[in-house]
Amino acid sequence: MPLLRRGEGAPDDSIMVETDLFEHREVKPHFINPCCFGEDFTAWVKQELSRPADLGFEISDPIQEDYGWVFGLRVARTASGSLFRMSGVGPRKSLPNGSSP
Repeated sequence: MPLLRRGEGAPDDSIMVETDLFEHREVKPHFINPCCFGEDFTAWVKQELSRPADLGFEISDPIQEDYGWVFGLRVARTASGSLFRMSGVGPRKSLPNGSSP
């Protein structure tokens, strides 16, 4: 289960999550850059947010950005929405291909 933390220098609208579900070693061929990790964790978060149908979230399919992955999140029947962004912050070791993140 991911560990959620607020604050720690993050903007007020951010949540820091510590988890083993964020794969950060395998550079996949479809990545737009060699450190675009988070696809697996983004899919998991989307699935978890979709389960309680009574919350009424409308969630777009995840897309890849330069820094990681993002999907749109909107409460049904409202005009406003948010972006849910995934990017990794952690130990900065060499990537499998020998490059640096």
